[in-house]
This record gives sequence, C-alpha cells and structure tokens, in this order.
Amino acid sequence: KKTNFAEEGNTLRKILLYRYFKGEYGSGMNGPLSASYSKTAQVGGGFSGQDSDKSGVTMFDIQCLLDKEGASELVIDVIVNTKNDRIFSEGILLGIALLEG
Repeated sequence: KKTNFAEEGNTLRKILLYRYFKGEYGSGMNGPLSASYSKTAQVGGGFSGQDSDKSGVTMFDIQCLLDKEGASELVIDVIVNTKNDRIFSEGILLGIALLEG
C-alpha cells in the first residue's frame, strides 16, 4: 500500500511542477505559497530584473546562467525525488526564489 502512495505522490508532484512552470496553476499565480515566503518578499528579499551589480550583470543574465548550469534541473530533481515534506516545501520555495530573483 505504501508503495502505491509513493507512486501517486510522484505523479502528483510532476503534475504540480508542470502546472507551475507552465503558468497553469490558477488564480494563485502571483501569490506566495507560505507565510514565511510572503514575509521574505515584504522585507525586500529579492530585487527586480533591472537591478544590477557593479559589473552590469542583470538578474535575467544570472537566471539564464543558473539555468544553463543546471539549477532548474537540480530543483526539479529535489522536488520530484524527495520523500520528505519539508525538503519538498523548501525545494518549491527555492524554485520560486530562483524565478523571482
């Protein structure tokens, strides 16, 4: 029975990831997933794509570099392959942080 739930959990995770990364996850598209995430966003935990450091590298450039180096695949692997709820939640938040900067 437990194995059946693991398979269903993996299927559900894949569906959720597909919907999230394709922008098909409903009205909560721009909303935070948890209270801790919204607190980080309110405090100024990120910066816009127009911000840059002294070398003139934009957030977009950094995100593209991270994607080329496999950050997206790593986050997806962590989310899909973990059996720990906390790691799953943190993986989702990491993916969001990488997308938003």
